[in-house]
Amino acid sequence: MQDIIESEKVKGHLTAKFIGSEIFLFDKVESTNDTAKDLAIKDCKEGAVVIADSQSKGRGRLGRRWESPSGAGIYLSIILKPKNIMPQLTLVGGVSVAEAIQHICAGLVSLKWPNDININGKKAGGILTEGISKGKIVIVGIGINVNTELSMFTNELKDKATSIMIETGKRVDRNLLIAELLNRFEYWYEKFMEGGETVIKRWRELSDTSGRRVKVNVGDRVYEGIAKVLDNNGSLMLRLDDGSIKKISAGEVCY
Repeated sequence: MQDIIESEKVKGHLTAKFIGSEIFLFDKVESTNDTAKDLAIKDCKEGAVVIADSQSKGRGRLGRRWESPSGAGIYLSIILKPKNIMPQLTLVGGVSVAEAIQHICAGLVSLKWPNDININGKKAGGILTEGISKGKIVIVGIGINVNTELSMFTNELKDKATSIMIETGKRVDRNLLIAELLNRFEYWYEKFMEGGETVIKRWRELSDTSGRRVKVNVGDRVYEGIAKVLDNNGSLMLRLDDGSIKKISAGEVCY
């Protein structure tokens, strides 16, 4: 039985003061990020959230398609108006998602730099952060496979992706999980606005990237080495085979 996302049910569990104070709920959109951009340009207030039951053109980093079946996942975007351009807001999203689902999948949740949420080593969620209006407005898009069944994934994804239900055998109330996610996001967003060190520290604690031998694709170049901790700006520090340290601000990690 599918659970239905309802704004009032989400708000009934919110403790956040401004994140989620305004919720725009849709049965289906092309992309919650694109819908949020349109609303933000019309001077929608900070903290407004766009939620859809499904997306026809959901996407992740590098324009990759994000499977968004109805009744199965969480697909939402948060409108922010930070003082400065902050690419590290992806880390705020990752920490918030990980903490929101930890009580369901205790000990199984980890973060993979820069934007993946993994459960038992398989991808269960992702963050897509996009700026508009010269960075004055930032949209943080979040996708989570919640009650997604294995049959809903393409053959290409069945060995790489998972969902909370697949890993726990239990269906999850999406309204409760959305509320917990927004509560955690407001907490970490405020911490980040005070100074990003606390968020970076928490991300490091949740990461399963640090200490691994990895390949990092940066444009048309590939770097190999041991992933070290993130620096205070959220960049990945990679120890190359010659012993030197390479700072990587954006890229795709493979391991």
